[in-house]
Amino acid sequence: MQDTQVPHSVDIWDKLVHASSEYFRRKRGSLFREVLPNFTSLKICDVGGSRHFWEKQDAVNIPKDLTLVNIRDDGQARSFTGEMGQFKVVLYDGERLPFEDKSFDVATCNSVIEHVPLHLRANLVREMERISNYYFIQTPAFIFPIEPHFFCPALHWLPRSVGKHAVRYSPWRYLSKPTEEHIKDYFNEIQILTLKEFRGYSPANANLFKEMFLGLPKSYTLYGPSRSVGELAKAAA
Repeated sequence: MQDTQVPHSVDIWDKLVHASSEYFRRKRGSLFREVLPNFTSLKICDVGGSRHFWEKQDAVNIPKDLTLVNIRDDGQARSFTGEMGQFKVVLYDGERLPFEDKSFDVATCNSVIEHVPLHLRANLVREMERISNYYFIQTPAFIFPIEPHFFCPALHWLPRSVGKHAVRYSPWRYLSKPTEEHIKDYFNEIQILTLKEFRGYSPANANLFKEMFLGLPKSYTLYGPSRSVGELAKAAA
């Protein structure tokens, strides 16, 4: 089934980013099946999900029952091959996922939490657990020296007051040619988490997978059984 939202043209930035990310995203897809061998036969919710994440996967890693949830169905969620049209995006308000408790076997979340406002990050994790029996949540590693959204060395290590100017000299800015408003909004949206911060949003017994590159963690994935609704209510109190 073709995805009617596939763009007629893809800019240089999109080609660069999606080509370079394919290897690592396939490894994450393999992790799902290594942890849960029957993953592809389970009911999956991908929170903040995109068609292009799944089109990078080997066919054996793509679940048959997959729901993508996002705050908008735009370029971030689109397909670049046109082959993911069977997966529709359910829109939500960014706070409460529009599903009953434990509606899914597994909730996944890939490179999303660093885009979420600070005051909603703990809520995102709790909502993922509320709707699922098991979860995987991944985010870029703060310790890795290349900021992955802008392909800019050490940008995320700079004070925010300095970084908002430095981002104008990033490969992202030169190759994607964003407007001044988009530069400001996109930079303000993204704040990469330290591992301590990331762990602070998840259950204490969460498993940790480190995605390594050149001897350094490039990203982290926390995963494990979701807490009960009662436990989540206590955590939110």
